Amino acid sequence: MKKENLKTLHIYQESKNNLKRKITEFTNNGLFIWYSGNSKKNNIGSLICYLVKEKECLSFYLSMNGEKEWNVIKAKGISLKEMQFIVENNKTKT
Repeated sequence: MKKENLKTLHIYQESKNNLKRKITEFTNNGLFIWYSGNSKKNNIGSLICYLVKEKECLSFYLSMNGEKEWNVIKAKGISLKEMQFIVENNKTKT
C-alpha cells in the first residue's frame, strides 16, 4: 500500500539547517536521486543517491566529466570499481 508523505522535501532554509534534516524523516523505504542541471552543456555533472531500507540509509555521490564520454572523476560512498561494475553490467545492448 502506498502512503503519502505530508512533509515537504524541498524547503528554503539556510544550509546549516539542512544538516538537521535526515532523509529517513520522509520514508522508511525509498530511493531518492538528485542530479545536476545543464550537465551536457557544462560537460560536468553530479549525482547524489540515497537508498533508505527499513530506516537504514545508504548514500553515494558522483562527480562526472562528459567532454567525450561521461566518466566518474570523483566518488564518495561508493568506490570507482563498484561504480564501473554497475555501469558495465547495465549497458544497453544494441
